[in-house]
Amino acid sequence: AIPFNSSIDLMKERLEELPNIGRVRVERTGPSQESEYNWAVTFESNPGYFPPSTRDVDLLEGVSSLETSVPTDNSGAISISSTREGDDRLFGTFELSYNDGSAVATTRPLESFISAEDLKAELQRLPTVGQVAVTRSQSLVGYEWTVEFESCSDTICNEGDLLLLEATDIDLQGCGGPALDVAELIPGSGAESYDEVVFDGQYPAHHIIENLVMGNSYFVQVKLRNSQGYGLRRLSTPLHATPQINPPGPPPPVVLVDSTSTSITVRWRKPTVNGGGEVSGYE
Repeated sequence: AIPFNSSIDLMKERLEELPNIGRVRVERTGPSQESEYNWAVTFESNPGYFPPSTRDVDLLEGVSSLETSVPTDNSGAISISSTREGDDRLFGTFELSYNDGSAVATTRPLESFISAEDLKAELQRLPTVGQVAVTRSQSLVGYEWTVEFESCSDTICNEGDLLLLEATDIDLQGCGGPALDVAELIPGSGAESYDEVVFDGQYPAHHIIENLVMGNSYFVQVKLRNSQGYGLRRLSTPLHATPQINPPGPPPPVVLVDSTSTSITVRWRKPTVNGGGEVSGYE
């Protein structure tokens, strides 16, 4: 039961106790000179509705046990009306475009509730996108997708502080007028260093990258430059390498220096191939 002069909090509590009502917002005006009250109830979410704030709901029904001091007075009646209809559910499609700095590519039409796995596949179909990680989360107004440009594909690396994806509404409808928004969560970062190499005209060209950290994976790409600037980049094959210690090479020639009846003295120079680590012993 709800008192005729119920507070906002009590009205909200009574409504949200019902199993088919989620969250509501309640406002109250009154009392009038006749002790009348008006409550405005906004349904912010309901079980089974998604997005939770969408879909028109049925009117509340009032069951009155109100009385006045005058037997013939019917002013204790309850009147319920709709001041604003709810929104339709969200449906339709949109598309995403990405500019990698040299070209723009656009996905096929994407469903409004596309899964994280399907969005990942659609983005990685684009010739301007490498490997991405996609997660999808649910909010009060729909879905949010988080896209992380994770690593290189066989043909493309997205590195540095990248341009934002661009979202375009194709035929989205419902939800009171759907809106698409793209925001940067964490700025990207590029390679820690670049080596500018002066070409000596000799092929095959080569370059030694030094001062690497053992155990870290390194990705390498090459861009050619002429009087007009830089061309497109080419990734290495294999795609990356990890510096690690290998077994040392064979020792230099071993020379017999001296011998006795019980011993032999041999000598050799410092090895030229140590496998990437200091030689710690001999056998």
